Amino acid sequence: MLCSAYTISQSNAFDCTNVITKESEGVLNWLGNITFIVPTPTGPDGWKMNIVFDQPFTGIGVWDVWVESHGDDKWAAFTSRDNHTLTAGEPYSFRFRINYPDRNIKPEATSLKFIDIELCR
Repeated sequence: MLCSAYTISQSNAFDCTNVITKESEGVLNWLGNITFIVPTPTGPDGWKMNIVFDQPFTGIGVWDVWVESHGDDKWAAFTSRDNHTLTAGEPYSFRFRINYPDRNIKPEATSLKFIDIELCR
C-alpha cells in the first residue's frame, strides 16, 4: 500500500504548485510552504533539497532548516538542521520566504529535488 501512495503522490507532484504553496505575497517577497511525502529515508547525515527558480532573487529565508542560496544563479539548497532523519512515506513540510528586486518579476519554482529525487519540475 505504501508503494501505491508513493506512486500517486509522485505522479501528481511534478507540477511544483502541487508541492509549493504560496501562503502570502508581500510587495517584494512571497511566503511559501513546501509539503511532500518523503520518497526515501534519510540517514544520520540528514538530507538536502535543491530548488531552482525561473527568475533571479535577492534572498531566501527559512525556518527549521538551513539554506544556502545564489539568487543571481536562481537556486537555493535547503539542508536539515541537527542531522534530522526522515522516514520514507511520511509527510514533511517547511516554510520559506523569497525576496526579489522588482515587483513585476516574481520568481516561481521550476524544479525541486530531494536528495537527487525530482519532486517537481
